[in-house]
Amino acid sequence: ARLYFLQLEAVVHVALAGFFTYLLVRRLTNNAWAALFSGATFAFSGYLTGYPPLQLAVLRTAIWLPLLLLLALNAVQSPGWRWWIGLGVGLAMALLAGQPQTFLHIGYTLAAWLLFLWLHTRTGRDQTADGNAGSARFVHVAVGAMLALVVMLGLSAAQLLPSLEFSRLSVRANVSYDFVSGGFPLRDTWQLLLPGIFTQYSPLYVGVIGLGLAVCALGV
Repeated sequence: ARLYFLQLEAVVHVALAGFFTYLLVRRLTNNAWAALFSGATFAFSGYLTGYPPLQLAVLRTAIWLPLLLLLALNAVQSPGWRWWIGLGVGLAMALLAGQPQTFLHIGYTLAAWLLFLWLHTRTGRDQTADGNAGSARFVHVAVGAMLALVVMLGLSAAQLLPSLEFSRLSVRANVSYDFVSGGFPLRDTWQLLLPGIFTQYSPLYVGVIGLGLAVCALGV
């Protein structure tokens, strides 16, 4: 029975990954079919169907990325603060999911996304004098990001110190830099086209159709 519920948990989280991606792409494109295909592509990608289901903490953490990107998009484009609070709640959920490395990668992606939105998105708050538009947008994003960070820390505070203590006592605390500094070798780019060509897992694989549509989107 316990194994059954673990399997059910993995299925539910994969479904949530697809649903969150659907919401994000629907917001970006206003196209239900594009959103549906994007959600299916992410949910059944080589990444989510490879290593994460074997390490459920990775899966629990990774699925929050598309929702966090959506919340950040709404937060930057809205004059209020409720979306920033929602972003903080989402970050807390990802942090409490229990996989610090994946959460760190999510943080990098979210920071880059916020920077992109700050540079390219004009909100109703910015429709003032041109000289004040950039500074107003920067203040809105900076204050909002700090608010989201405070909400995240407040909701996850009870778990931070125990997690820090656990990380110092685990076997990972004594591994070498060489062990943790490796990434994808250049040859792994073949995973984009040929899953399982070098290793059992193919986290870069999103399907030939998905890759082709991504290339077409870059050319538009």
